[in-house]
Order: sequence, then structure tokens, then C-alpha cells
Amino acid sequence: MVSEKQIPQRTEHRQRMRNKMLVARDFSSFADYELLEFILMAVIPRKDVRGLAKEILGHFNNCLGKLFSADVETLMQVKGVGLAVACALKSTHELLTRSLRAELIKAPVLSKWEFLVDYVSLKITHKNVEFFCVLYLNTRYHLIEEEFNEGTIDYTTIYPREIIKKALNKGASFVVFAHNHPTGDCRPSETDKKVVFALQAALLHSGIQIMDNLIFGKNGVFSFRAKNMLDKLQ
Repeated sequence: MVSEKQIPQRTEHRQRMRNKMLVARDFSSFADYELLEFILMAVIPRKDVRGLAKEILGHFNNCLGKLFSADVETLMQVKGVGLAVACALKSTHELLTRSLRAELIKAPVLSKWEFLVDYVSLKITHKNVEFFCVLYLNTRYHLIEEEFNEGTIDYTTIYPREIIKKALNKGASFVVFAHNHPTGDCRPSETDKKVVFALQAALLHSGIQIMDNLIFGKNGVFSFRAKNMLDKLQ
């Protein structure tokens, strides 16, 4: 049971947090757990949530990527996290993802490349299994559609004919491939290279170019385009 002394202390702490925001006028000066507190305060109005914020972050090794990539069931394994909190955290992640996607639709990807990298990273970097992604772009480099599929980047599971068919049906002239390495190392394996070069050769016959192949890991992102690894067939 909450004592009468605890109620004003909790209220004062929340007011100090809000005042800090008013003075700072942005969130950059806040620690991760403090930003998380703001979300929790909206969901849990009658409880001190600072300890819970730290508990949640600690559960995910203080990695925000792991936290927001976790599904509802995994989030609810944290002591003190119920369905309402889990849904609030997932909603926050989804809103950020959608805001990045919106930028890719309204402007050429080449001018918003960091948005594309961030968007895909939010979707797959911290997954515990491998995901393969195809992003379809039109002649003006605007994002038309994207597909995320669970599975390894292996020529036996990726069908160039299907990608070509979908690209032509969608009016796409360019594609961006991406996948994650759950092991954490974003460097391409020999299989990665073999599959991407085979896909590149197949797509070029249909007039479709691979703009890039991105590999996401815990240590960063590897770009075939940045390393000039796609130039030899273009």
C-alpha cells in the first residue's frame, strides 16, 4: 500500500521531469531510462516508474534496439510489465518505423538513404532469427513496397523469377536487398556474395538493378554499394 508520504514524492518527481523537459525544450539531454519513464508515466499514472524503467532496460542489456524489437510476450516477461505497458512500447516502436517509411515514400531514397537504413534496421537488426528483405523502388527512386520474410539468404529459398515478376508488376526499376546476421557480425559471408551476385545477374536481364545489398549486425551495417561490390555487372 502506498503511504501518504510517497504520493507527493511521486508527484513531485513527475513534475520535476516535466519541468526538465520545458527547460531543455527537447529530449536529447535525457537518459534512456528517463525517456522510458515518460512512456510509462502515461500508462501507469499512480506509481513511481523510475525503477521499472531501469528494470526494463536492464532486462535487455540496456540496448534500446533489443527492447523495442521484442514482441509483446517477451516484454511481458519483465517483472512489472503488463499488457498495457507492452502495447505502449510496441506502439512507440511502430510509430517511429512508420514515420521513417513515410519519408521513403514521399522523397527519393537516394536523398533519404539514412532513413532507409534506419527503417530496415528497426525492422530486422535485433531479431534472433534471420530475415530477408526486398525493397522495390520506382524510376524516381521512391519506395513502392517492401517485403520482409523470415529465412536465410540462400539461393534455394530466394527465387529470382518471383522477385522479377513482383518488380515488374509493381513497376519497379530498382531493388534493395537486406538481411540481418543474428550472430552480430555484419560482414558478408561467401554465401551472401554468391547469392547476391547471382540475383544481380538474373535481374539485369530484365532491366532491374540492385541499388544495394545491406547486411545488418550488432556491430553496424555492411553496404555492398559502399564497397563497390555491385559495380562489376552494372
